[in-house]
Amino acid sequence: MVSCECCNIEEETKVFSTPFCAYSVRLCNTCITEDLYPHWLLVSAVDMAGGYDSCDEWFKEIINKNLEHRNMTLEEFNKETFDA
Repeated sequence: MVSCECCNIEEETKVFSTPFCAYSVRLCNTCITEDLYPHWLLVSAVDMAGGYDSCDEWFKEIINKNLEHRNMTLEEFNKETFDA
């Protein structure tokens, strides 16, 4: 079995399309229920959107959930986005 692309722990996964870009990821039930996605994918999607401030509110909610889950600040995330 293949591990979850977000938590890299759970092995029981399904493929889901992401709501914020044209990409599919293999996620466990926990991650998809909590709207958690691979960090690299969020960084890439936000960079393509022109930065966090350019994102719609529904996408910012997803980003914020993921940052909270990773104990990461928005400033740290923005730095990664601009360095991408």
